[in-house]
Parts: sequence; C-alpha cells; structure tokens
Amino acid sequence: MDVLKHQDYREILHGELARRIKQNPRYSQGAFARDLALTPSRLSEILHGKQGVSTQVAQQIARLMRFNEEETQYFLDLVESQHGRSRLLREAARIRLQRFRRSPLADLIGDDTFHLISDWYNVAVMELLRLDNIKAEPEYIAKSLRIPVEQAKDALQRLERLGLLKRNEDGRLQLVKAQQNFVGSVESESFQKFCRQILWKAIEAVDETRPHAMHSYMVAVAEKNLPQLMATLRETCNRLAERMDVDIGTKDTVYCLSTQFFPVSECSRDDGKKATLPT
Repeated sequence: MDVLKHQDYREILHGELARRIKQNPRYSQGAFARDLALTPSRLSEILHGKQGVSTQVAQQIARLMRFNEEETQYFLDLVESQHGRSRLLREAARIRLQRFRRSPLADLIGDDTFHLISDWYNVAVMELLRLDNIKAEPEYIAKSLRIPVEQAKDALQRLERLGLLKRNEDGRLQLVKAQQNFVGSVESESFQKFCRQILWKAIEAVDETRPHAMHSYMVAVAEKNLPQLMATLRETCNRLAERMDVDIGTKDTVYCLSTQFFPVSECSRDDGKKATLPT
C-alpha cells in the first residue's frame, strides 16, 4: 500500500484493513485491532472518526504496520495535523505535509523495484541521464561512473525493462520521471546493501583529489527526541536536494548526498534497562 498518497490517516488504516481482508477473507476488523494492539471498540471509533489518535498510539500503529521512516513521519504528521494538542502544533504538521507533497523527492521507488536495482550504479545511471547533453550509451556511462561496460549495458537494459527508462522518438533512452528517490528501512536487505556500497564510494572519495565535502560530528542526544531529530535531518537533506535540483547552470556531473545518523554507544534509561534505538 502506498501510504504517501493518502491525505488522511484513517484512509491508510481502511486501506490496510481492506488489503488484509483481500489476502485472507477470514481476516476481520477484530483481528486488525489485535494486530495494532488496540481494543476492537477503540479501532472502530478511530475508523469512523468518533475518536482521535494520540502521538504515542500513532507511533505504535506505524511500528506494528512496519512503516519505514518516511512513511512513519508522514503518518505521524497526518495525525498531528488533526489532533495536535495546540493550534501551533497542528499548523506545524500541516506545513510539513505541504513541504513533503511539493518535494520532487516524494516520488518514491517501490520496495520491489528497488530490490532489483539496489546496486549503487543503477541509481547513478538514472541521475546521470538528467545531465545536459548526456549520451545514453554503455561506453559513455561506464567511463563516467568508472564501471565495466557490460555492467553499464546491463543497468540500462534493467532500468528500461522496469519502466524507469523509456525510448523517445529518436530511439534514445531517457528518464520516465524527472527524479527518483528511495527511502528505506534499515530492516530492508536491499537498502542495507545499497548503504554499504554508498559508504564504500565515500571511502574511495576520501583518497581522491576531486572536490568533496565530508563532515562528522559526535553529539549527545536524548533518546526521546530521536524521532524528531531524524525528521529534522531528513527535511534538511530534502531541502538541500531540492536546491541542487533547481540550481541554475549546466549540470555536468553527479554527486552523492548521503547522511548517516547512528549510535556509537549503548543508550540506557535511569532504571538501568537497555533502551532500543528507533530505526
């Protein structure tokens, strides 16, 4: 189910319930309530708009429905825009939703498709084809990305087969959509593979003389603030990517914007119990 296309969090819940019933006709609203750790009466009232959802319950639902980070934040903002404790909080959530809907990065590649193109150079080929005066030829792409020609040829064929590239009237390959993006979960093997490869590309860049920027900070944070910190980091990267996308001038090279925000120490609570960092 495409969470990001819905304008109301209840639509997401109705859609997911319908999907599960379609897969298993014996599945019921009561079973759905159980899977979301809610009572049947509470879920019924939520679905029919008789009761709202708190941020804590929204986080619980997003976790149990196995939303990725982007889907989780979108779902939380939908809830907050309706049920935030103050007018200021509700308005802030609405603003975040508007930014997200305007963002060209909101056009996500689906999980199934990304599984087939999770090698870094596939995504790089798509971005390379956005350059001015680019030659969509295996030899040119191989030289630009420093990969074998056969690898470039396979990437072009794969992307065309998946409908991410198409041939124009002149028979040349071009992007189907202006920009693609994938936001994955650390639980996804495809996303883990992609991230490892990008990190290796970053390591290679350290030894090169071409211009690149790398910044690293160690920061102490409060565990309870991690979801908001991650959302802020994502919004900042989105705004920077948007600025790059509309930058005036002839685009003649491809750079990778990649961020990592990960624990280097175990976090613990006052009660001495080890806490689990959110993903």
